[in-house]
Amino acid sequence: MTPWARPLRLWVLAAIMISATITTAVQYSLFTPLRESRIAAHGQVVAHSGPAPARYRALVPTLLDGPITIVSKRWPYEKAFERVYAGFHLAALSLLLIALVLQLSMWFPTEQAVAGALMIASLIQLALRQQEFDLSAIPPDAVFAPHSLLEPTFVALTYVLAQRGSHVWLTVLVIAAALNSEASVILPALYLAVVGIRRSSLAMAGRYAAVWLIVTLGLRLALGGTDGTLPMREVWQENLRHLPIAVVNVWLFLGPLWIAAVFGLRRAPAPAVRAAWLVPPYFLAVAMWGYWSDVRLLLGLYPLLAPLVLAAIFQPAQEGTGSITAAGTPTLTH
Repeated sequence: MTPWARPLRLWVLAAIMISATITTAVQYSLFTPLRESRIAAHGQVVAHSGPAPARYRALVPTLLDGPITIVSKRWPYEKAFERVYAGFHLAALSLLLIALVLQLSMWFPTEQAVAGALMIASLIQLALRQQEFDLSAIPPDAVFAPHSLLEPTFVALTYVLAQRGSHVWLTVLVIAAALNSEASVILPALYLAVVGIRRSSLAMAGRYAAVWLIVTLGLRLALGGTDGTLPMREVWQENLRHLPIAVVNVWLFLGPLWIAAVFGLRRAPAPAVRAAWLVPPYFLAVAMWGYWSDVRLLLGLYPLLAPLVLAAIFQPAQEGTGSITAAGTPTLTH
C-alpha cells in the first residue's frame, strides 16, 4: 500500500504546489530593485515598440495589460502592475509544478511524481533570484521576462498531450507557446520524441512545426522591427566576462541532481531518453544567443531532466502507475 490512504484530489495537489511556490513568487514579484524597468519593458511590448526579441514575446504582457488597467482604478498603476504580475507569477509557477506531476505520472506513482515536482520547486528560486548579490542570475537589462515562467509548462504539457494523442489541444498549445517565445520551436521535436518516429508521427510533427512557423513569422510581420538586438559578438564578450558566475549558476540550476540525471539515463523510460537528446541543442541555442548567467533561459529543461532524476531514485514503469480520473483527479494505486 502506498503511504497515502486516499486518492490525491486535484485541489489538494494545487494547494500543495501553491504552497511550494508562494515564497518564490512573492520574492520574484515584490522584492526587486528594478520595478521601473519591468514596467517600462511591459509597456514597450504592449505598444509593439520594444526591442527584439522581447517584442515578439507578447503573450503574457498582452493578456495582463487589461487586468492591470482595471486594477489601477483601485490602486496606483505601479501597485496594480506589481500585484497583477505577482498573481501571474504564482499561477505560472504553480501550474508548472502541476504539469510536472501530470508528466511524471506517466511513468511513476503519483506520490513519486509529486516528490519530483517538489524537488524542482526547491531549485527554481535559485534561477529566479534578482540583484541581491554578485552571483545574481538575472542581468539588469533582462529583468522583465515573464515568458520564461511559461516555457517549462508548455514542455511538460506537450509530454502529456502527445502521450494521450490529443492533437487538437496540442495544436492550441503550440500556438500559445509560439506567441510566448521562440523557445517553443522545441515542441514539435519533443512530440516526436515522446511518441516515437513513425511515418504518421513524422507527418504530425511536421504539421506542428508548420503551425509554429506560421505563428512565429506572423508575429514578426505584424509587429515588425529587429532593432535593439545586441550583436552576437557583444553578447559573447559579456558572457566571457562573467563566465565564473555562469558556471556557478548553471550548476545551481540543478545542483547535485545533474549527477542523478546522468545516472537516470540508463533506467529512464524510452520517451524520456529520446527527449533527453534535445538537451544539448537547447544548451547550444542558449550558449549562442543568450546570457549564460541568466539560467531562466534553461527553465524549459526541467521537464526534460526531471524524469531522468526520478529514474535514478525510483524504478519507472513504461506506463504511469499514477492515473487521472475522468473528473481530472490524480489518484494513487494501492
